[in-house]
Amino acid sequence: MGYIDGDDGREIRVDGRAIEDGTFVVEGLRVTYVPTEDENGWHAEHLNIAKHPQGAAGHE
Repeated sequence: MGYIDGDDGREIRVDGRAIEDGTFVVEGLRVTYVPTEDENGWHAEHLNIAKHPQGAAGHE
């Protein structure tokens, strides 16, 4: 369990089971996700690694 900062400024809770195209999320990766609200606040669903930024080490 962890958190990512969305482009809209929201802090989104991430459960590793929601990651579809990778095994983890690290700072610097560009990801897409569906923000969903539940009784515990906002969380990410259908999380995908969209691209590796220039100069970032590749993790796959």
